[in-house]
Amino acid sequence: MPMTGEPLWAIRGDGLGSAYAVAAGPDGSVAVAGVFRDTIDFGAGPMASAGENDGFAALFDEDGNCVWSARFGGPFDDGANAVTIDEDGEVIVTGSFQGTIQVGIETLVSAGSYDVPVIGLDGQGEPVRALRFGSPGFDVGYGIAAGPGGALVVMGSSAGPIDFGGGSRTGIMQDFSQCRAWRILETLLQVAEAHCRIDKHAALIGRFKTVDQA
Repeated sequence: MPMTGEPLWAIRGDGLGSAYAVAAGPDGSVAVAGVFRDTIDFGAGPMASAGENDGFAALFDEDGNCVWSARFGGPFDDGANAVTIDEDGEVIVTGSFQGTIQVGIETLVSAGSYDVPVIGLDGQGEPVRALRFGSPGFDVGYGIAAGPGGALVVMGSSAGPIDFGGGSRTGIMQDFSQCRAWRILETLLQVAEAHCRIDKHAALIGRFKTVDQA
């Protein structure tokens, strides 16, 4: 079928929210992530925020039908900034949260201000993993990408020091080793916009300003 650039489908969430990221799956599915307040419905049933802004992820099939939608958040300001779909169809999101949030059976508690969540959702939108990374300061995940063999790149900013499982890290552009079977690359730069991609190597793009480490 020739590619003409004509829209195949279009949807809107019924509620107050913003979509910040989109990712395509190997089966033609599309995942969307962002933030919402009060209630929102993408077609799989309404979701209600726990307080201020909550994060959301929603999966649509190749015809634009909502397969599932999921939310995370607590009484404070939380959100999803990036989403990816791995080779097994798991939808993985990152962003920021404050205080305490419940993700499935996992309770995530921030170390101070905002922390970085990494949340994996299965084909029914149920959480299969939930991790947090953070420092006593301001930490946010801005980009995420899945690669072959379960590799995952997470990109963001941190007030530091921050620990991804290989010891506390400070400084600029740190490269981290395996952390719970995920390869994570993190940067201690002030990130305004960021996207990342992983194949054999990690590729990062965005707008950055170096942090004064003094």
